[in-house]
Amino acid sequence: MPVLSKSETLNAFYQHKMVRFFLSAGIATVTDVLVYYTIINYVLKHQSIQFNQFRASAHEFTLTISYSVGIIVNFLITKYTVFNESNLKARKQFIRFATIAFIGFFANYALLRFFVELCGFWPT
Repeated sequence: MPVLSKSETLNAFYQHKMVRFFLSAGIATVTDVLVYYTIINYVLKHQSIQFNQFRASAHEFTLTISYSVGIIVNFLITKYTVFNESNLKARKQFIRFATIAFIGFFANYALLRFFVELCGFWPT
């Protein structure tokens, strides 16, 4: 059995679609968390946002922005590194991807409200 060099081993490891999928999800998650942390602490400073008659708490508004950025990052990385052989148009792929992510958003929203508003535990 031949011995592979370190770069050959990493290349062989990266060739697996599941590895690329988890790497893209991990990068998107880190992006989401960094955007959330930056906006809530340095832009909004935990202050609510007022849009005409609509008022949004800092954590709700920030979640919407950071989650949206995470979805876009995840889609782009996944499209070009995991599912790059797909013949579907990018728009159709994004609509499918965003639909599933939209469902996930409400799970995140419910958990965020539970921990912040009921338990007093902020994610940052």
